Amino acid sequence: MYIPEDLLPVEALENTLRKVEVSSRFAKDGISLLDHEEDIKVQYNQNLFEKLPEE
Repeated sequence: MYIPEDLLPVEALENTLRKVEVSSRFAKDGISLLDHEEDIKVQYNQNLFEKLPEE
């Protein structure tokens, strides 16, 4: 399922919600969630957040 990067336009948000609703009807156990580290290989870097300046 394609989800646009920008969901601020109302039309994009509504279309995405419709896609999720239709997909969830066909999934018996619901839509499975992805683990960002295992499934899509996104690395969490704690040092990156420590270097951010405080506001």
